[in-house]
This record gives sequence, C-alpha cells and structure tokens, in this order.
Amino acid sequence: MKISSKKIQENMNKKSSFTVFTFLATFLTTPFTANAGGSIIPNQCFTQPGGCGWNDLIQLGQNIMGFMIFLIPIAATIAFVWAGWLYMSSQGDQGKVKQAHKIFGTVALGIFLTLGAWLLINTILTFLGVDSSYTLLG
Repeated sequence: MKISSKKIQENMNKKSSFTVFTFLATFLTTPFTANAGGSIIPNQCFTQPGGCGWNDLIQLGQNIMGFMIFLIPIAATIAFVWAGWLYMSSQGDQGKVKQAHKIFGTVALGIFLTLGAWLLINTILTFLGVDSSYTLLG
C-alpha cells in the first residue's frame, strides 16, 4: 500500500494547523485564566448571611456581559487567525477557500451583532435613566 506525497502533505497541514491553533488559543487565553480581576459571581453572595439579592443578580448580569464583551474579541481574533491559516494553506483547494470565507463572514457578523446588541441595551438603559455608574463593560 503506497501513500501519496499529497496525502502526507495534507496530513502534515492538518497537524501543523492544529498545533498553531492550540498554541495561539493557549497563549492568548492564559493571562485571562490567571485573572487577577476577581470572580464573575458578586462577592456579596459569599459574605452576606442571606445570600444574594436582586442587586446581586443585576451585578451578576453585568459581570457576565462584561466578560463576554471582553472575550468576544479574543475568540474573534483566534477565528480570524484560523481562517487566515486555512486561506493561506489552501494551495488552490476551493473547499478550503470557501471554508475560510465562511469563517471570515461568520466572525464579522458575530462581532457586529455583539456590538449592536451592546449598543441597543446601552441606549435603552440610558433612555430609561439608569444610573450612569452602571456600565455594561464592567
């Protein structure tokens, strides 16, 4: 059974793509897993005898949204790098080019939807007169 050089090259491309993606994902997220900024769950939930209240729930929502708005650009960068790698390593393979274009489009749409949702919620909160100390960005 003879293995063609094209098959070997494809296998090496898959392994190197996975290695680069894993390295970038680990490298880019390590500082955030160390997280010197604290927990997403409000500290009052751990210290108050009665547990969490309504204000703590609002704070939890704010913390989750702030974390997601912080995480989206990192995930988008990793996806853009992956799509760029697919595009550059396609060697004329139209399937890989189409896959890269689909990833680029999906990521761009996701970024615009995320920022649009943030803008809509922020505008509604401002219109309703929510205290300016409340921010969606943590």
